[in-house]
Amino acid sequence: MKTITLFLLLTAEAFSASAQVRLRVDNNIGVAGTGIFVTAQATHDAAAAGDIIYSEPSVQTYDNLTCTKRLTIIGNGYLLNDNPGLQLDARS
Repeated sequence: MKTITLFLLLTAEAFSASAQVRLRVDNNIGVAGTGIFVTAQATHDAAAAGDIIYSEPSVQTYDNLTCTKRLTIIGNGYLLNDNPGLQLDARS
């Protein structure tokens, strides 16, 4: 019984530790919704440590970001001209 209880506790802890919120930063005009922010800093401020931020490509530049917590930030890559055909959207 102790083994089963320990297993359940460890499993519950693993799931709670991996619970991540996915947020988007997108400054393209007309994009709105829950979890979508216009500035990188606002997205950061709404995120908790361990969350994931997806940075959408845009013709406009994003503001500066002061990152003070551990986050995963995912964009569409870099050196886009050197790697043609690998990204759906080639905007930086």
